[in-house]
Amino acid sequence: MDYIDGIPIDKTKTLKQLGYNMEEICTKLIQNYCHQILDTAFFHADPHPGNIWIKEGKIIWLDYGMMGTISERDKKLFGKAMFAVANNNVSDLKNVLLSMGKINGSINHTSLYNDIEVILSSYMDLEFSNMHMGKMLEEVIEVAKRNNISMPPGITMLGRGCVTIEGVLEKCAPNVNMMKIISIYVASKINEDFNIGKVIRSSARDTSEAISKGIKIPSQLSELLQASLKGQVKLNLEVMGSKEPMGQLEKMVDRIIICIITAALLLSSAVIYNDDFTRYFFGYPLMSFIIFGIAILLGGGLLIYIHIDNKKKKK
Repeated sequence: MDYIDGIPIDKTKTLKQLGYNMEEICTKLIQNYCHQILDTAFFHADPHPGNIWIKEGKIIWLDYGMMGTISERDKKLFGKAMFAVANNNVSDLKNVLLSMGKINGSINHTSLYNDIEVILSSYMDLEFSNMHMGKMLEEVIEVAKRNNISMPPGITMLGRGCVTIEGVLEKCAPNVNMMKIISIYVASKINEDFNIGKVIRSSARDTSEAISKGIKIPSQLSELLQASLKGQVKLNLEVMGSKEPMGQLEKMVDRIIICIITAALLLSSAVIYNDDFTRYFFGYPLMSFIIFGIAILLGGGLLIYIHIDNKKKKK
């Protein structure tokens, strides 16, 4: 362990007296943080002012006890996510979340799309200077969690780190915006990674695959029509968010069945009452009395169940 001397970044008065430009320092700080995230995929996860010092015109990072890592794949996906946010592209951000996260259950794609759209639309009319990277990242992680997608631990740590470092910016250089700097950094990385040869090869491969699939379409349509004529076509449907309506429908059907049975028993009781029976109970045919009692129990039970169910709904 080495002793490091310097001035904490939040000692703005002292730094300004020494001739430092706080906006320049904070801009370089975020650029360095971008480098940690998007280049090395190994970043400081607790960047509070006490861990960021200035010495001889250099930014010194202290206390490496809490460091975050993200995989090479997640690093690229994070860059795509930032690009999707900058372009207000809901579909691309949705695909990033599905690719990056772990699916813990069934996904309601409509709900996920709508939740992401709400977040992006809330930032759409804002200038970069009014956007908060950390807050937005935490909102996206929360949306993923709500839709049965858990983000990698490194991404969660990154969200908290961004919130912390934006707190440093607000205190030391409010005019420096993290979202704007990261967007520029991501755009520059995309330009650096652009390879015309790779694009041509990829386009040629996609074109070849499209032609191959296109050639198969007539035969596939023919097979589909033949199967339809033979009654062999099966349609698989997954209705998302239908558990509650289906439950209500099942309750309704059960009630209708009980009503029909009760009505049938009452009718049977009346028919038996008019027949000549030797066994009587309190002056009524025994069989008619039994059937009538069962009908009364079923009907009364149904009314009590409906009353209790309505009370639960009101609560």
